[in-house]
Amino acid sequence: MKVTSILKCLLCMIWLSGMTLWAEEEPEWLQVDEADVQSAPVSKIGHEASVDFSYTIGSRHKQGNRSLGDTDTYHTNATYTAVIPTTDSVHSRIGFTFDRTDFGGTGGDPIPSTLQQTSLNVGFDAELSDKWIMRVEAAPGIYSDLEDISITDFNVPVIIGFSYIVDANLQWAFGISADFRREIPVLPGAGVRWQFADDWVLNFIFPKPQLEYRFDPAWMIYVGGEVRGGSYAYGKNEGTRIGQPQLDNEIVEFMEARLGGGVEYKFNPAVGIHAEGGAVVFRQFNFEDDDLTVHASQPAPYVSIGLKANF
Repeated sequence: MKVTSILKCLLCMIWLSGMTLWAEEEPEWLQVDEADVQSAPVSKIGHEASVDFSYTIGSRHKQGNRSLGDTDTYHTNATYTAVIPTTDSVHSRIGFTFDRTDFGGTGGDPIPSTLQQTSLNVGFDAELSDKWIMRVEAAPGIYSDLEDISITDFNVPVIIGFSYIVDANLQWAFGISADFRREIPVLPGAGVRWQFADDWVLNFIFPKPQLEYRFDPAWMIYVGGEVRGGSYAYGKNEGTRIGQPQLDNEIVEFMEARLGGGVEYKFNPAVGIHAEGGAVVFRQFNFEDDDLTVHASQPAPYVSIGLKANF
């Protein structure tokens, strides 16, 4: 197996593990207190929302040994989920995700001009016991360039995750992710959140693992990484446009890994803003059916800013 394939497999495994544990921004009814798990949920509807924007400068790509030049990348993500009490131990989850990545390439290579996700978030959280919590969530929607939409653009990734709460300072997560358009359709994953000192947290929760230091109730600095990606339908005429018609409407699997650091400021316990910078250290576009791969040949700097709210 090629080194890039091994790395890709590892990134896929750690990417999904972040879907299975709820850390600092978890809904109030799932938070832990100093004694143990809160046994009864509050009756009100919870809200989780975030908006993020990032810019990657001049990422250089190759297809085999052929250089494809530099590509600037713009990424926008917006999510909202309502957490609705169903029973004392089950909360339903429903919302939406909009995710768009624009690649400013040379125009004559197989790098997609745009990858977009517009999907629903549908699932539930279930408190199985004082220590175990389960989450099941599906994201039915359109995964493509959102032009000339057909059945190929539709996909339903699913995650099933379990959290084991040791105490207020230590929580473990386990789960699986299923996406049958992915090269590896079903993947296992695991993660941990460990507050090992009063102001320090090892938040090893993918897709964004971090080492966090909160030096003030409102301020936190962190270092870590992020893994993101998905499987998308390539544009209906995108391959023809670049002289490779066999790629039209094919499935392209995109994956990217970043390393960096940042700062977060909380206006209040429910709303915070963060800014960060670092480098994209891995990026790959894989057309499995056509045995065609495009990859970034060197790290590229990025900056990002975002807003989160949980109330």
